[in-house]
Amino acid sequence: TPGLFVVYVLLGGRRRVAATALAAYAATVAVGALVLPAASVEYWTRLVFDTGRVGKPWIIDNQSLQGLIARALRDPAPGPAWLLPACAVGAVGLWAACRAQDRWGILLTGLTALLVSPISWSHHWVWCVPLLAVLLAEGRRTWAAVTAVCFTARTLWMVPRAGDGDLHLPWWQEPLASPYALLTCAILASAAFGQQNVRVVEDPQHDQQQPSSGDHVLRDDL
Repeated sequence: TPGLFVVYVLLGGRRRVAATALAAYAATVAVGALVLPAASVEYWTRLVFDTGRVGKPWIIDNQSLQGLIARALRDPAPGPAWLLPACAVGAVGLWAACRAQDRWGILLTGLTALLVSPISWSHHWVWCVPLLAVLLAEGRRTWAAVTAVCFTARTLWMVPRAGDGDLHLPWWQEPLASPYALLTCAILASAAFGQQNVRVVEDPQHDQQQPSSGDHVLRDDL
Protein backbone atom coordinates (compact mmCIF):
# COMPACT_ATOMS: atom_id res chain seq x y z
CA THR A 1 0.00 0.00 0.00
CA PRO A 2 2.73 2.59 0.78
CA GLY A 3 4.09 1.93 -2.72
CA LEU A 4 1.58 4.48 -4.04
CA PHE A 5 3.81 7.19 -2.60
CA VAL A 6 6.51 6.19 -5.07
CA VAL A 7 4.05 6.87 -7.90
CA TYR A 8 3.16 10.20 -6.27
CA VAL A 9 6.75 11.47 -6.13
CA LEU A 10 7.48 10.15 -9.63
CA LEU A 11 4.51 12.06 -11.05
CA GLY A 12 5.85 15.11 -9.26
CA GLY A 13 9.20 14.72 -11.03
CA ARG A 14 11.13 13.76 -7.88
CA ARG A 15 13.01 10.80 -9.28
CA ARG A 16 15.71 10.82 -6.60
CA VAL A 17 13.10 10.58 -3.85
CA ALA A 18 11.39 7.70 -5.67
CA ALA A 19 14.72 5.91 -6.14
CA THR A 20 15.51 6.34 -2.44
CA ALA A 21 12.13 4.89 -1.46
CA LEU A 22 12.59 1.89 -3.76
CA ALA A 23 16.12 1.34 -2.47
CA ALA A 24 14.90 1.42 1.13
CA TYR A 25 12.18 -1.09 0.28
CA ALA A 26 14.70 -3.40 -1.43
CA ALA A 27 16.98 -3.12 1.60
CA THR A 28 14.25 -4.28 3.98
CA VAL A 29 13.55 -7.29 1.74
CA ALA A 30 17.26 -8.11 1.59
CA VAL A 31 17.70 -7.88 5.36
CA GLY A 32 14.67 -10.09 5.87
CA ALA A 33 16.08 -12.66 3.46
CA LEU A 34 19.41 -12.68 5.29
CA VAL A 35 17.91 -12.97 8.77
CA LEU A 36 15.03 -15.35 7.96
CA PRO A 37 15.76 -16.95 4.58
CA ALA A 38 13.24 -19.79 4.87
CA ALA A 39 10.43 -17.50 5.99
CA SER A 40 11.28 -15.01 3.24
CA VAL A 41 11.09 -17.68 0.55
CA GLU A 42 7.79 -18.90 1.97
CA TYR A 43 6.36 -15.40 1.96
CA TRP A 44 7.57 -14.21 -1.45
CA THR A 45 6.77 -17.44 -3.29
CA ARG A 46 3.44 -18.41 -1.69
CA LEU A 47 1.95 -16.29 1.08
CA VAL A 48 2.13 -12.97 -0.76
CA PHE A 49 -0.29 -14.38 -3.34
CA ASP A 50 -2.66 -15.92 -0.76
CA THR A 51 -4.83 -12.87 -0.11
CA GLY A 52 -7.59 -14.93 1.49
CA ARG A 53 -5.47 -15.63 4.55
CA VAL A 54 -5.80 -12.08 5.91
CA GLY A 55 -9.58 -12.20 6.31
CA LYS A 56 -12.85 -11.72 4.46
CA PRO A 57 -12.83 -8.46 2.47
CA TRP A 58 -16.57 -7.88 2.88
CA ILE A 59 -16.70 -7.60 6.68
CA ILE A 60 -17.18 -4.13 8.15
CA ASP A 61 -13.64 -4.16 9.55
CA ASN A 62 -12.57 -3.53 5.94
CA GLN A 63 -13.13 0.15 5.24
CA SER A 64 -11.67 0.15 1.74
CA LEU A 65 -13.63 0.73 -1.44
CA GLN A 66 -13.85 -3.02 -1.98
CA GLY A 67 -15.44 -3.52 1.42
CA LEU A 68 -17.94 -0.74 0.78
CA ILE A 69 -18.93 -2.09 -2.65
CA ALA A 70 -19.09 -5.70 -1.50
CA ARG A 71 -21.48 -4.81 1.30
CA ALA A 72 -23.57 -2.49 -0.87
CA LEU A 73 -23.96 -5.13 -3.61
CA ARG A 74 -24.21 -7.98 -1.09
CA ASP A 75 -21.51 -9.72 -3.10
CA PRO A 76 -18.54 -11.24 -1.24
CA ALA A 77 -16.42 -11.05 -4.41
CA PRO A 78 -17.46 -7.95 -6.40
CA GLY A 79 -14.62 -8.36 -8.94
CA PRO A 80 -14.84 -5.76 -11.74
CA ALA A 81 -17.58 -3.93 -9.83
CA TRP A 82 -14.83 -3.01 -7.36
CA LEU A 83 -11.72 -3.03 -9.54
CA LEU A 84 -12.91 -0.51 -12.13
CA PRO A 85 -14.07 2.10 -9.60
CA ALA A 86 -10.85 1.52 -7.63
CA CYS A 87 -8.76 2.34 -10.72
CA ALA A 88 -10.81 5.49 -11.33
CA VAL A 89 -10.54 6.59 -7.70
CA GLY A 90 -6.80 5.89 -7.72
CA ALA A 91 -6.29 8.03 -10.81
CA VAL A 92 -8.39 10.92 -9.47
CA GLY A 93 -6.71 10.74 -6.06
CA LEU A 94 -3.21 10.87 -7.51
CA TRP A 95 -4.20 13.66 -9.89
CA ALA A 96 -5.54 15.72 -6.99
CA ALA A 97 -2.46 14.93 -4.87
CA CYS A 98 -0.07 16.07 -7.60
CA ARG A 99 -1.92 19.38 -7.96
CA ALA A 100 -1.71 20.10 -4.24
CA GLN A 101 1.14 21.30 -2.07
CA ASP A 102 2.98 18.58 -0.17
CA ARG A 103 0.99 18.64 3.06
CA TRP A 104 -2.19 17.87 1.12
CA GLY A 105 -0.43 15.84 -1.54
CA ILE A 106 0.86 13.42 1.09
CA LEU A 107 -2.52 13.23 2.82
CA LEU A 108 -4.45 12.63 -0.40
CA THR A 109 -1.98 9.95 -1.49
CA GLY A 110 -2.26 8.13 1.84
CA LEU A 111 -6.06 8.30 1.81
CA THR A 112 -6.20 7.17 -1.82
CA ALA A 113 -3.99 4.20 -1.00
CA LEU A 114 -6.35 3.16 1.79
CA LEU A 115 -9.36 3.43 -0.52
CA VAL A 116 -7.98 1.42 -3.44
CA SER A 117 -6.24 -1.21 -1.34
CA PRO A 118 -8.21 -4.50 -1.40
CA ILE A 119 -8.26 -4.45 2.40
CA SER A 120 -7.85 -1.48 4.74
CA TRP A 121 -8.75 -2.63 8.23
CA SER A 122 -10.24 -0.03 10.55
CA HIS A 123 -6.95 0.33 12.45
CA HIS A 124 -5.13 1.21 9.22
CA TRP A 125 -6.93 4.56 9.12
CA VAL A 126 -4.45 6.37 11.33
CA TRP A 127 -4.31 8.96 8.54
CA CYS A 128 -7.29 10.56 10.29
CA VAL A 129 -4.85 12.07 12.81
CA PRO A 130 -2.70 14.13 10.39
CA LEU A 131 -5.84 14.86 8.35
CA LEU A 132 -7.54 16.39 11.38
CA ALA A 133 -4.38 18.31 12.31
CA VAL A 134 -4.12 19.89 8.82
CA LEU A 135 -7.82 20.74 8.71
CA LEU A 136 -7.62 22.50 12.07
CA ALA A 137 -4.37 24.28 11.13
CA GLU A 138 -6.04 25.68 8.00
CA GLY A 139 -9.20 26.71 9.81
CA ARG A 140 -11.45 24.28 7.96
CA ARG A 141 -13.75 23.76 10.93
CA THR A 142 -16.63 22.09 9.09
CA TRP A 143 -14.43 19.39 7.59
CA ALA A 144 -12.57 18.99 10.89
CA ALA A 145 -15.83 18.48 12.79
CA VAL A 146 -17.12 15.93 10.29
CA THR A 147 -13.80 14.06 10.38
CA ALA A 148 -13.72 14.01 14.18
CA VAL A 149 -17.30 12.71 14.40
CA CYS A 150 -16.70 10.09 11.70
CA PHE A 151 -13.67 8.59 13.43
CA THR A 152 -14.97 8.78 17.00
CA ALA A 153 -18.62 7.76 16.58
CA ARG A 154 -17.49 4.27 15.49
CA THR A 155 -20.80 3.61 13.73
CA LEU A 156 -19.32 0.62 11.91
CA TRP A 157 -19.42 -1.35 15.16
CA MET A 158 -23.10 -0.55 15.75
CA VAL A 159 -24.56 -2.47 12.80
CA PRO A 160 -25.45 -6.19 12.93
CA ARG A 161 -22.47 -8.32 11.94
CA ALA A 162 -23.07 -11.83 13.27
CA GLY A 163 -22.22 -14.49 10.70
CA ASP A 164 -22.54 -12.88 7.28
CA GLY A 165 -24.76 -10.09 8.57
CA ASP A 166 -22.35 -7.57 7.04
CA LEU A 167 -23.65 -8.63 3.61
CA HIS A 168 -27.33 -8.24 4.48
CA LEU A 169 -27.63 -4.77 5.94
CA PRO A 170 -30.68 -2.61 5.14
CA TRP A 171 -29.91 0.37 2.90
CA TRP A 172 -29.97 2.89 5.72
CA GLN A 173 -27.25 1.02 7.60
CA GLU A 174 -24.83 0.92 4.66
CA PRO A 175 -23.42 4.43 5.34
CA LEU A 176 -23.01 3.50 9.01
CA ALA A 177 -21.01 0.42 7.98
CA SER A 178 -18.57 2.33 5.72
CA PRO A 179 -17.97 5.75 7.32
CA TYR A 180 -14.21 5.99 6.65
CA ALA A 181 -14.47 5.09 2.98
CA LEU A 182 -17.41 7.43 2.36
CA LEU A 183 -15.76 10.38 4.08
CA THR A 184 -12.55 9.81 2.13
CA CYS A 185 -14.47 9.69 -1.16
CA ALA A 186 -16.03 13.04 -0.25
CA ILE A 187 -12.61 14.52 0.59
CA LEU A 188 -11.09 13.31 -2.68
CA ALA A 189 -14.04 14.64 -4.66
CA SER A 190 -13.81 18.03 -2.98
CA ALA A 191 -10.04 18.19 -3.49
CA ALA A 192 -10.31 17.17 -7.14
CA PHE A 193 -13.26 19.36 -8.12
CA GLY A 194 -12.91 22.33 -5.77
CA GLN A 195 -12.23 25.85 -6.98
CA GLN A 196 -8.89 26.76 -5.41
CA ASN A 197 -5.51 25.20 -4.88
CA VAL A 198 -4.81 23.37 -1.63
CA ARG A 199 -2.07 25.48 -0.06
CA VAL A 200 -0.56 26.38 3.29
CA VAL A 201 -2.33 29.34 4.87
CA GLU A 202 -0.84 30.88 8.02
CA ASP A 203 -3.93 32.99 8.71
CA PRO A 204 -6.98 31.90 6.67
CA GLN A 205 -8.98 35.00 7.69
CA HIS A 206 -6.39 37.37 6.26
CA ASP A 207 -5.30 35.36 3.24
CA GLN A 208 -6.08 37.48 0.18
CA GLN A 209 -4.26 35.47 -2.49
CA GLN A 210 -6.46 34.95 -5.53
CA PRO A 211 -6.38 31.42 -7.03
CA SER A 212 -5.85 30.82 -10.69
CA SER A 213 -8.70 29.35 -12.71
CA GLY A 214 -7.05 25.95 -13.03
CA ASP A 215 -6.33 25.45 -9.33
CA HIS A 216 -8.24 23.15 -7.00
CA VAL A 217 -8.88 22.96 -3.27
CA LEU A 218 -10.58 21.04 -0.50
CA ARG A 219 -13.69 23.17 -0.22
CA ASP A 220 -15.15 24.05 3.18
CA ASP A 221 -18.71 23.30 2.11
CA LEU A 222 -19.84 19.68 1.98
